[in-house]
Amino acid sequence: MRYIQRMMYLMKNAGVMGRSVAVGALGFLCSSGNAQVCDLEELFDRHVQYGVGDEPIAIRVADFDGDRIRDLAVLNRRGGDLSILLGVGEGQFAPESRYPVGNYPREFEVGDMDLDGDLDLVVSMGSETDFKVMLNDGHGGFDVLHSYSLGYYQKEVALYDFDADGLLDIALATNEGVRVLINDATDPFMSGFELLTELSVAEVELGDIDVDGNIDVLARIWQHNDGCDFRVVRGLGGLTFAEPTCEPTTSGGNTHSLLLDLDEDSDLDLVFTKFSDDGVCTMKHRELGDFVNEYHIPPSVSRPSGITHADFNLDGYPDLAMSRYSGISATVFLGLSRGFFQTGGVYSVGWDSRSIDSGDLDRDGDIDLIVGNDDSDTISVLINLCDTVVCFADFSPDGQLDFFDVSIFLASYLAGSSIADFNNDGDLNFFDVTAFIAAFNAGCP
Repeated sequence: MRYIQRMMYLMKNAGVMGRSVAVGALGFLCSSGNAQVCDLEELFDRHVQYGVGDEPIAIRVADFDGDRIRDLAVLNRRGGDLSILLGVGEGQFAPESRYPVGNYPREFEVGDMDLDGDLDLVVSMGSETDFKVMLNDGHGGFDVLHSYSLGYYQKEVALYDFDADGLLDIALATNEGVRVLINDATDPFMSGFELLTELSVAEVELGDIDVDGNIDVLARIWQHNDGCDFRVVRGLGGLTFAEPTCEPTTSGGNTHSLLLDLDEDSDLDLVFTKFSDDGVCTMKHRELGDFVNEYHIPPSVSRPSGITHADFNLDGYPDLAMSRYSGISATVFLGLSRGFFQTGGVYSVGWDSRSIDSGDLDRDGDIDLIVGNDDSDTISVLINLCDTVVCFADFSPDGQLDFFDVSIFLASYLAGSSIADFNNDGDLNFFDVTAFIAAFNAGCP
C-alpha cells in the first residue's frame, strides 16, 4: 500500500492527479535511512517577501513551465486575480505575472485538466455561481479562462478522477452540499452527482480513508446544529457512496483540515485547525470507521488559519506548519512516533498570514515554506536550512533503487511529465533516459 501511495504522490506532482487527494508520501528524497536527520534549532531561514495581488488567500507550489523548478501560484481574493511567480532557481522567483479570475475567488487546486502534459488551475468562487478553469499555455501562462455555471456559491475545491476515464473531475464545497462535476472529453463538467445536499459545506477533502481502494469524501460542515463538525461519505466503488457518518469535535470552530497518515498504519487520520481553541488538533481513524481521540497539539497558537504538511526535518515522520489570522508568524510542529508532535519553532512572516503551502523550492531535497500575507499583499518564502543529500533516481522514494523507480520513471516519461526531464532542457528524449540510467547506476549516496 505504501508503494501505491507514493505512486499516487508522484502522479499528482506530474499533473496526472489532483493534488487534493490525500496520500502518504512527502517528497522526492532518499528515505530517512539515507538522509541525515536535521536537528537544527532553526529549521528555516529568514523570510524573503515577494509582491502579489490584493489579499492573497491561497497558495500552491507546482512546476507550471516544465523546467523542473518549482513555481508559485497565488490566488488574490480582493484583487480578483491570480499571481504566477516562476522559479528561477535556488529558491528565488521572477516578479509576478497577473491573470484575471473574477469577483472574490475563494480557493483553487492544481491538475492537468486537459491531458496536455502541463498543470492547469481550477478556481472556486465565493461570490459568483460559476467556477473557473484556467488552462496552462505550456509556459506557465494562464490567459485562457473558462467559466462553468454551477448555480451555487463555492468554497473549497478538490480534484480526483471519479469515473476512472483518465480525466480529473472536480468536487466543489458549496452552500448546498458537495457538487461533483465529471470532466467529459466532449462535454466537460455538464454532468455529475451531489452529496450532502442539505448541508452547507465549507471544505472538501478526498482520500482513501479506510484503505479499501475506494475514494472517500471528508466534508467540513459550516453552520450546523447537530454537533457534526465533519461528515464522511465513504466510497463503495465506481460512483456509489455510502450514507454519510457524523464526526463531531469538542467545540467546533474549525477552520482548515487535511487527511494524513499520522501513526503509520496506512489509513488516513484527521488534522484540523481550531479557531475556537487556538491551535491544531488531530483525530485517529480506527477500524470501526470513525475518528476518535481528539488531541490538541501543544502549545496553543492564537487564531490559526491555514495548514500544510511535509517531513521538514527528514526524520521520516510527517510535520505540520500553520499560518495565523492577524498574526506575523508561522508555527511548525515536528512529528514524533504514533502521531504525537513537539514544537518545531515559530518563524516571522508578514502580517495576517492566512495561507500557507510547502514544497522543495531550491531543489536541495528538503521542504521549504511559503506563506501569504494578507495585510501587505505579499508572500513570504522561508528556505529550509537542512543539509540534505538528494537521490534523484529514487522515484519511490524508499532509499533503494529498484524496479519500482524504473517503472515510475517510464510511466512519467510516457505521460510527458516534466519530472522525467532529467537533463532539464524542457524536452523528453533519449538524453533524459540516458541521464536517468546514469543516476540509477550511480546509486543513492
